[in-house]
Amino acid sequence: MRFIKPSWCLPMLLSLSVTACVGNQPPLKIVRYQLPAIAATATQQDIQHWVVMPPITVARLLDSDHMVVAIDALQVRTTRDHLWAAPLPELLWQGLQTRLNARLPHTQISATAFAPAVPASQLTIQVDTFESQANGMAALSGEWQRSDANGSKRLPQRFQFQAPLAAQGYAAMVDALGHTLDQLAQAIATDLQTHTD
Repeated sequence: MRFIKPSWCLPMLLSLSVTACVGNQPPLKIVRYQLPAIAATATQQDIQHWVVMPPITVARLLDSDHMVVAIDALQVRTTRDHLWAAPLPELLWQGLQTRLNARLPHTQISATAFAPAVPASQLTIQVDTFESQANGMAALSGEWQRSDANGSKRLPQRFQFQAPLAAQGYAAMVDALGHTLDQLAQAIATDLQTHTD
């Protein structure tokens, strides 16, 4: 892939690429993508807090293995030949769980509470947008909410993050989307560290 400097032509090039993928022609080659991984961290020790994170809910358009690209302010399309390696809700959960555990060495993020003796709060997340946009940015938006160990819910927190695509193509799109997930993980980790039950 030839890298280019971000400019006004990047959104147009990406739109043209996606248009080819969602046309009426039969698929030529299926390419699947994982979200970017993070560097491995040491095994967590001395777990003091447990956070149960149920499966992430996503908007209907995102609930598949197809990527979503906004062609302009009105048109949103799903890809045909370039797909996620698994349904997007699964990839988002795995990616966010790994990122949170890496940022919170004394907190365990999991789907269920395996240690009843350790108080467990709950973190629910809804994703409304996870796409590349016509302005050459990747966008992630939605809402997350925490419940303490007693079941009392905190006020929902809206989030909206963006990251620029560094080059043309779907690999750059996936990389930028990974950066938006990094931003979400940092925001949640900061809140958990500040308001630990």
